[in-house]
Amino acid sequence: MSSDSAGRTTLTVKGEVDLEVADDLIEAGRAQMAAAPAESLHLDLAGVTFMDSCGLNELLKVRKAASHPVVLVSPSAPVMRLLQLTGLDQTFVIEAGDLP
Repeated sequence: MSSDSAGRTTLTVKGEVDLEVADDLIEAGRAQMAAAPAESLHLDLAGVTFMDSCGLNELLKVRKAASHPVVLVSPSAPVMRLLQLTGLDQTFVIEAGDLP
């Protein structure tokens, strides 16, 4: 996790985001928002190798719990595909250099 002078906090998520670790995502997001108030929370998803519906649900919970914008940064191909299949690519703000 990191904060920068642009008023954003970045939480880097790596590996598999599934039933076993999904709860950790929202807890880390809430903790980061409480510890380092910022204008936005950026979730760096470039290192996510797999995400199931539990992980997707946790992204929605983080978004709902946030008092400021949540931005998905560089979603990996598997995450981007899941976002596109569910239509959530239209719900989240996504920052990425090359969208699939």
